[in-house]
Amino acid sequence: MVPAYPLGSMLAAVAVVCLELLWLRTGLFRQPAYWLSMLVVFVFMVPVDGWMSKVPNPIVIYDPDVLSGVRFPIDIPLEEFVYAFAMVTLAILLWERAGRESHPAVAGRRTCGDRIVSRKENTMGAVTKYIRIDAPPQQVYELWRDPTGYPEFMEDVNEVEQRGDRWHWKVDGPAGIPVEWDSVIVEDIPGEKLAWKSVEGLSNAGVVRFDDRGDATDLEYAIEFDAPAGKAGEVVAKLFDDPESKVQRALESFKRLVERDARPRPDSRTEVDAGEASPQTGKVA
Repeated sequence: MVPAYPLGSMLAAVAVVCLELLWLRTGLFRQPAYWLSMLVVFVFMVPVDGWMSKVPNPIVIYDPDVLSGVRFPIDIPLEEFVYAFAMVTLAILLWERAGRESHPAVAGRRTCGDRIVSRKENTMGAVTKYIRIDAPPQQVYELWRDPTGYPEFMEDVNEVEQRGDRWHWKVDGPAGIPVEWDSVIVEDIPGEKLAWKSVEGLSNAGVVRFDDRGDATDLEYAIEFDAPAGKAGEVVAKLFDDPESKVQRALESFKRLVERDARPRPDSRTEVDAGEASPQTGKVA
């Protein structure tokens, strides 16, 4: 029969792993920052727990009948490391979950391992939206990663052209005046996350996350944009008028684009009836 203490530690570790893999699916175990955090925890555990449990003069005395008998290093019971893994992982998972539910990009906070743009004092606006798409994350990511497809679901976007490491945007501005800017990808994790920022022209930045839900994907889209002074600021204000609704419509159009019966093309985009997937009015980038 397995002693109570090691049995409890194993059940705790299994429960936390199942919580992540079967329910939360935050992608935590794929993030290097998480494993670095665990390494830091274990490194600090060794001198502290080793000092408290060192035989023959331990500060903390364990009942040998409830332990597995495996101790390392400095007489630390193996179960202590397993419990530490379970408790620290559970804390990070709950933090990650709470951060997403409270729209971290709007609040200017970061979730574990994330690089969502921090808000500035002069930020004009920020929007975060979520939508579930009935397709695996890699497929959703590949469609979003192709900027030439953005006019199919982003309102008023005429063209997004890739120029080296930059994306050049052309959109319809107020009174039919075209607005252009360049952006660069600042983080690209295939199937998980795509983050960008503008480097010339209209100031904006954001991130798209693709959270694995088995055969579905929870997509999070967050964008922040600044308004310069003067006439340029007036243009931005009109361009980003009612951004919440425009982002929501763009995501719904993208969802239809992905989920509709589609024929894959060599460039990883999808052919659909443009009339079925096209949005109504407005713009989001």
